[in-house]
Amino acid sequence: MRIVVRPDLTAILTKEIGPKSGLVVVEKLAGTTPKSAIMFLLAYPNIRYRVFNLADSSAVYFERAEELCPEFGIDFGWFRDRVEYSAGVNLFRTKLSEALGEERVDAIVYWGAAMKCLEPFRGDGEEKYLERFKIETARFGKDHEGRHRAMREFHRQHTQAGLTIDELFGILADDINCLKEGGRIITNFKKDFTRIRRLMAGLGMCSSNYKFSYPNFLKDYEKAVTVWKRK
Repeated sequence: MRIVVRPDLTAILTKEIGPKSGLVVVEKLAGTTPKSAIMFLLAYPNIRYRVFNLADSSAVYFERAEELCPEFGIDFGWFRDRVEYSAGVNLFRTKLSEALGEERVDAIVYWGAAMKCLEPFRGDGEEKYLERFKIETARFGKDHEGRHRAMREFHRQHTQAGLTIDELFGILADDINCLKEGGRIITNFKKDFTRIRRLMAGLGMCSSNYKFSYPNFLKDYEKAVTVWKRK
């Protein structure tokens, strides 16, 4: 298995997608990090970036973005104008194709551990999850990472239903149907590749694996991605 090394995500994106104006990207986000959106904006200034999240509010997401943008020389107002954030969207209950309607996108992003976090709920688990989310938000305050870890643990122990192969296959198939011609799906190499590679091959997708080093504040596993495209 070949892993290509590039200096940063921008170099990977421009190699895979090429120079493009008016790029439309969707991110399925678990947590509050705007890291991937920032890196996409560095590569494609004229972009429309749509974020779907179940629990975390847009206020927390954009608060974190406002903290990070200066490190990359990005004006926060410019970032805010290009990123659309939709909270309260359960993309296991609502297919991405239903959320997008007729729109098709150039890329779909599962950043970091997002695909592992996005597991379905059992029974009334979603209601319990959102109730617990309010409690943990009050407990952790601005410690968003701490709250995210607590919610992941709560979900694993109390509300998570195991994701079947058929369910995962259906989600990936729907994602692929939401892509424009030449579109890409970006997943985490370390967290997701082994889990989904046979399913993606069965759906007619091939992969390229990459490692990169910049920016330094990324976690090690975040610096390895797989880019999927149609064969």
